[in-house]
This record gives sequence, C-alpha cells and structure tokens, in this order.
Amino acid sequence: MSTDEDYIKFFSDIWDHGTKDSPYKFAFGRFLVEYCKQQNPNLHVSFASIAEYFLKYYWPQVCRSNLKHNGHGDTMPVIVRCIKNNFTKLPYTQNYNDIEKKYPEKIKTCVEELSDPRSEFNCFKNVTYAFQRIRNDFGKGKFFQYKQTGENKKPGHNPVPTFDLDYGIDINPEAVTFFQKHHRILKKVIILEWTKFLEKFNNTPKLIEKTEGGKIERDQAKAGKFTKILLAAGFKTCFYNESHNLNERKIHADHVIPFSYIREDEIWNYVLSCDKCNLAKSDYLPPQKFLDKLIDRNTDESNPITGLKDSLDKLGDDPKKMISKYHADALSDGFILFKGSFD
Repeated sequence: MSTDEDYIKFFSDIWDHGTKDSPYKFAFGRFLVEYCKQQNPNLHVSFASIAEYFLKYYWPQVCRSNLKHNGHGDTMPVIVRCIKNNFTKLPYTQNYNDIEKKYPEKIKTCVEELSDPRSEFNCFKNVTYAFQRIRNDFGKGKFFQYKQTGENKKPGHNPVPTFDLDYGIDINPEAVTFFQKHHRILKKVIILEWTKFLEKFNNTPKLIEKTEGGKIERDQAKAGKFTKILLAAGFKTCFYNESHNLNERKIHADHVIPFSYIREDEIWNYVLSCDKCNLAKSDYLPPQKFLDKLIDRNTDESNPITGLKDSLDKLGDDPKKMISKYHADALSDGFILFKGSFD
C-alpha cells in the first residue's frame, strides 16, 4: 500500500524527471486532479470523457488567447489542429461554457475526433503511457492503468507499451483518495509547470491566467469611469473615425490592444469609440496608424487625462516601447490585424 509521501514523490518526479516535450502531459495531470475531486468518481474513464476535459482546458488557450504550444513553427499539437479545424474564426471572446451551449455539435465533433483511435486528431496515443513514464519506468499503474496489448520496439529506442485506444483508463482507488485530499495544491503545481512550459514559446502578459483559462471579465465599472474621464478630457469624436461625433452616437470604451490579449483594464489602453466602429474592430489588433495615434495621445504631456501617468508608469521606463511591444507580440501570437474600414 502506497503512502501519501510515496504519491507526492511520484507526482513530483513526473514533473522533475519525466519528459515534458508536449503540453498533453499537463492536461492529463490536470484531468486526473479535477476528475478525482468529485464524490465517488467512476474508476473506469473513457478517452471520450478525458477528451472533454482536454477540450475545456485548451479552449481558452487556443481560441481566446492564441497561445503557442511548441517551438515547431507550423507543426501544432493535434488537439490545437482539431480545435482550429472546427472553430475557424479566431479569437473567440466567449468562455468555454458559453461555447458549449452555442456550438454543441462542434464540441461533440471535437470530442469524437480527439478520442477516436482512427482519427488523425486522436491525442491519447502517446500521452497515456508517457504521463507516468520516468525514464524507462512506466509507473506500474501508480495513478492509473490502461489495457496494454504489447510493446512497440523500434531499433535504437527503448520499447514503449501499446494499448487499447478504445478502452480508456482505470484509475487506482488509492490515487483517487490522494488527488481528492490534495487537489488544490496539485492543481496549482500543474498550472505552474504548464505555464513554465508555455513561456518558452509565448511573449504574452497574464500567462498563468491564460494557461489556467479562468473566466476573466472586463471591469465594467472601470469602463464607465474611464469613459467619463476621457469625455471630460475633451475626446468627443470616435477614435477610429473622427467624423463620427460621439454626441450623436452610442459611446463604447474600447481596449485598443484587445482585452483578450492584454487581460487588464488600464486607461492608457482605453479610447472612446462609436458603437459601429468598436463592433467592427472587435478583438482585432488596430493597424499601425491607430497604435501611433494611441502612443501620441499617451505621450502628450499636455494631455489632461486623469490617472494616465500612473497607468503609464506601470509599463516601466519606456511606455512607448512597451505599448509597441504588446502590439507586436500579440500579432506574433496569432491575433489578427484589422483590415476593414471604419466608415
């Protein structure tokens, strides 16, 4: 019988000594921790059920934040390719629960493709045996077992198990107790390790929050406050089309660099827009001329915007450089440049 100390050591060794060349390992670990925390979980779990967890974890990373998941250029993990194959209009501002309700058939298709052994998008062929693997030790069912069918022996490589991809896994009852007892700290460890893995490929703010995928909402109170400040400072026309008088249109407070990337509410990134232009821009990045316009506004020392200096100070010694870097990094991370017109 294994003790808590045995399980803690094994869990730590997975991250300290196991291979971490794929983000699937983090998703599998997070699934185990979150699945087992429920009361009386079924010990047998199908790969389709695990795929539902994987999809929930990857949705905000892929479709809201456009995170990169490896350093192989265009070679994306199959789960990322599967999601992008079914959800083509990136980025999506909705949280996963909202997407489940809005596109249930697409979600169902993703789950089926991710768990089907015959699908090009099956994502369990390697991670299932690799999760518990530390060097040449495959874990001996410490956390879970799978139905092994043999071994795959390649010249020059150590043999790896082959297993029934239609079967799923059987979780060790002792492991369930361990995950239930320590699920809060174990989840934090996994998110930290996952973030450390992703930061090698992503220059993005709020990476831990984006990795975890929590429900991060705009601060509507700040939006109202900033709208009043900008109006009092004399901004009466739409930032994107100055022929649009805000006195004659519905006013929107817009994040020039999209909130889905920046994930913070600061007045240096807020402008006033008419509803039509703001809805057109959506979560796109602004063209360079609007970035330059924002920087000029923010660096104008005669600018009467209350709180602007304190907001810019958070960007460091060179706010202009940092704002430009945010724009360039967002573009590099897959955010799309707006190419429409603000008529």
